Amino acid sequence: MGKKGSGKRNRTEADLSDPVMNSTNNSDGSVLTDCQRTNAENIIKILEMVQSINTNIEALQHNFLELKSDISAVTNRVTTIENKNNMLENELVSVKSELRILKNIVEGQTDIINKCKEEINSVVSQSFVEENRSNECNVLFWGLNEVPFEDAESLIKEVMVIGLSLNSENLPSFSIIQCSKKFVKIKVDNTQVRFSLLKNAKKLKGKKFSTYNNIFIGDDVTPRVRIVRKELLAIRKCLVDKGVECWVPPTLPPVICVKKDNTVAKVLWYNAKNLLIP
Repeated sequence: MGKKGSGKRNRTEADLSDPVMNSTNNSDGSVLTDCQRTNAENIIKILEMVQSINTNIEALQHNFLELKSDISAVTNRVTTIENKNNMLENELVSVKSELRILKNIVEGQTDIINKCKEEINSVVSQSFVEENRSNECNVLFWGLNEVPFEDAESLIKEVMVIGLSLNSENLPSFSIIQCSKKFVKIKVDNTQVRFSLLKNAKKLKGKKFSTYNNIFIGDDVTPRVRIVRKELLAIRKCLVDKGVECWVPPTLPPVICVKKDNTVAKVLWYNAKNLLIP
């Protein structure tokens, strides 16, 4: 008799190729083939991948929400900045408008001030004339110190003839008003004679009369006029240094005469400084 087997037999190649033989038992007792097992494993991997993708999507969604929140915050800040910028622009426009208004007011006030200055200068100029009206025919002969009153007339005539080159037969009539320690004051008939004497005053330079020298002629004006004329003479010196032909005549109100292109312009004392502006 042959030997009984152990109940198991060796699997042959045919058995391995048989899907029924090449299978495993499932937990419920059903049998899974290798193909089914492979598919199951792939499905598990796919599910794991899907789970991973879902996790990544959730992370992306979270990041997106954070980014959206950041963008919203930035947008709000930009909006706030734009609002502030608009407010500043509106304030700037308002300030510019107010500045224009102020400028117009200042210009208006400047015009009023300039008109007031013109009126004041006109009044002062007229006061120069009025306060010197009683002296408008007076002439001062400076350098004739302590001349005796009785000798003054003959000495003045000598100065007129020798110093001013006037005709002895046709001397202007005059009267002695005052003999002081520094000058002799005379009064002539009119302002034309006075102006003629003052115009020729430069001829006295370097000439000597009796015991007197350094004699010069001036008009009899108030201290205010002398101060103004001194300022005009300083302006004249500056202009002459620049080659400008000009002079300060003994007229009232005080002026400086400027000659240009054979035309003489009289500039009043309060406008004379403008001549120094380039």
